[in-house]
Amino acid sequence: IAINKFLYSKSKENIKKLDSIKTIERKELKENITGTWEFFDGKCSCCVKVKNTKKKTIKYIVITENEILFYDNKISKKNLTQTEIIEFTNQYDMFSDLTSLVYKDKNIWNFKVDKTNRYLKIYHSGNETENGRTSKVSGIVTQYYKRIK
Repeated sequence: IAINKFLYSKSKENIKKLDSIKTIERKELKENITGTWEFFDGKCSCCVKVKNTKKKTIKYIVITENEILFYDNKISKKNLTQTEIIEFTNQYDMFSDLTSLVYKDKNIWNFKVDKTNRYLKIYHSGNETENGRTSKVSGIVTQYYKRIK
């Protein structure tokens, strides 16, 4: 959806439309990303290349209605590396959408599920600041996951 016309117009009608669209898109995203995901080494032409490590770490993400849990090697309490509350940013620019998530360190990440609902693409799109947000338009770190549950 092209949200720019709603973002830059401060009319009450446009604010209501934006809030309505935002609610629908966020609910849909949460439903689509909920599950267990396993990292796989995906490639894209604009992705930042990450150095290969000798020991291969298997990464998992478990997404519930309210949080995102990151694991290395095995889904267990001992291997939990990061926990994030699902919180949507309300900072927008011409490159953002209504479903960007903000982590506790103020990094903004986008989660996109393919049409088959089997693959998840996560990419860092900027940072939340006191004055709005920054955007990444090149050198984007992208991660790919396959649904396992």
